[in-house]
Amino acid sequence: MPLKFKWETEFKKTEIGEIPKEWRAEEVRNLIDKNKKFSIVDGPFGTQLKSPEFVDSGVPVIAISNVQWGYLDTSELKYVTPQKARSLARYTVRPGDILVTRMGTVGRSCIVPPEADGWLISYHLLRIAVRKEVCNPRYLFYCFRGSRDIGKQIEQKVRGATRAGVNTTILNHLRFPLPPLPEQLRIIAYLDEVQAHVTALKRAQEA
Repeated sequence: MPLKFKWETEFKKTEIGEIPKEWRAEEVRNLIDKNKKFSIVDGPFGTQLKSPEFVDSGVPVIAISNVQWGYLDTSELKYVTPQKARSLARYTVRPGDILVTRMGTVGRSCIVPPEADGWLISYHLLRIAVRKEVCNPRYLFYCFRGSRDIGKQIEQKVRGATRAGVNTTILNHLRFPLPPLPEQLRIIAYLDEVQAHVTALKRAQEA
């Protein structure tokens, strides 16, 4: 079913602008998985994970350079021993979690793929686990990637922070438009198709 055009939809005014009547303006903190002890968490501080603790093989640690727009680059990973990983269990990721960069290119994000189940995040990342019966992770990812409003919120809040970068407090209070789940799935399917066309064009140009 095609997406509705603007003139076919009734809109309402909210604090984040006009959105379809059936949608709601929501904060990230209201969508987290409350069954998960640490649903929104930033990576371990340097004192918790020091450079000498990295080893040649073991449990992978996802760094900021591994998180690209829309995918996890696993070409270069660091590792810790299983024993060290157990001590950092709070920072474990699961498939479907959303990873967000908190420094550098602030807000760059991707979805944790199945092969990264049980890996850890580093200090420069944040991890979000949402309630999938309310918000599809890919929908929230596309909001991070393409919403100008979220970009403005991040820019304003980072500018006013005492320390540059996004933290869990800022992330918790980001507002975005949330449609009903069936509409989220339609939007995801549409944007996935658009992205597939863009990728195909880039590959054709490179060839």
